[in-house]
Amino acid sequence: MRADSDGGGARVRDAVNVDLTAQGTLRGRQGYAQAMPLLNARSLWPVTWGGERMAICAAGADLLLIKEQEGQLQTEVLRSDVRADRPVSVVASDGWAVATDGHSNWWIDQSGARLLGLDAPGAAPALEASAGGALPGGVYQVLQTYVSAEGEESPPTAKISIAVPERGRLVVSSVVESFPERVAAIRTYMTTQNGEIAYLVDERRTVGAVLAFAVTPEFGAECATLDLHKMPAGGLVRHYKGRLLVAAGPLLFRSQSYAYGLHHPVHDFLAFGSPITLVVPVEAGFFVCTDKTYFVRDDFTSVGVVLPFGAAAGSDFYMDEQELALWYSERGLVSANAGGEITELQSKNIVVGKADKARTWVREQNGELHAVVCAFDPATSTRAKASTWMQVSVSN
Repeated sequence: MRADSDGGGARVRDAVNVDLTAQGTLRGRQGYAQAMPLLNARSLWPVTWGGERMAICAAGADLLLIKEQEGQLQTEVLRSDVRADRPVSVVASDGWAVATDGHSNWWIDQSGARLLGLDAPGAAPALEASAGGALPGGVYQVLQTYVSAEGEESPPTAKISIAVPERGRLVVSSVVESFPERVAAIRTYMTTQNGEIAYLVDERRTVGAVLAFAVTPEFGAECATLDLHKMPAGGLVRHYKGRLLVAAGPLLFRSQSYAYGLHHPVHDFLAFGSPITLVVPVEAGFFVCTDKTYFVRDDFTSVGVVLPFGAAAGSDFYMDEQELALWYSERGLVSANAGGEITELQSKNIVVGKADKARTWVREQNGELHAVVCAFDPATSTRAKASTWMQVSVSN
């Protein structure tokens, strides 16, 4: 500690485990102790399901659910296929969560974790047309999809067309040899003669089925996943008004409404000029931070620059009671209310360094709220000259 030259106060280089009070004094902070050892632990995310507070984190290649039982923390392994060299992003609601590591997306609930979304069948069905039936002559189109036990349907294969002669017969052969993880059945869709809309004509829970249509089949529902793709994975996932938002580099993908495993490759993405570091939803829209900060209205088309700088990756934090979102930028903390109005909380009072990534934590102690930011920039040395400073320890 050293006194200012004008005698107006003192400067402290390191204040360890202390709080700054509203009166400008320092007060000792409660300490901490290790609760659970984990190897290569990272990406700790709180979740609350049914009033029970838990957490999701990654440790090595494991995705873990952490619970408290009888005063002790317990872990449950949800998956063991997480990329061990990648952080995991999680968004949670009451009763469910979605996690992504840039390679896969997972749906997590009280029953465990499963892959989110299904890939389309690896190959389109084989078609053969011949005489000897009662089908009206014309061109028919056929496609297939996978469906899970939960009723989630995959994107379809490409439509395969074939000309059937008058009073003809059509044979559809599935070339799928085995079902991937989570797939329970394969559905076959077919158009009417010279039609464009594909209707459900068969669902089988076995592979290698051969379907022979000598007469016009009974048509069911239209294919609901036509023109859709599986929702991409990314480095960041958030939830906004019934849709997932996933950032992968400079691209932001949006899922279909309440169909989190699907997205439209034309209508459900936005491209920015540099990698996305933060996506911060509020009621009126969501902020996207790259080299600038953008605000996207809930129509997903109105996009505007609101700040000429971005934000540190991982630094967003939500204050639910105050209906505020916080994040850390090169000008300090920024807040946003539900209507999308932003405030630079520190830029007029302090100068902070630019950070590559950061974590923000708001804690309430002794009736006071404190925002604690841990910032990291690999390009900047954290060393400082200490010749005129000494470390100060403050006691309760």
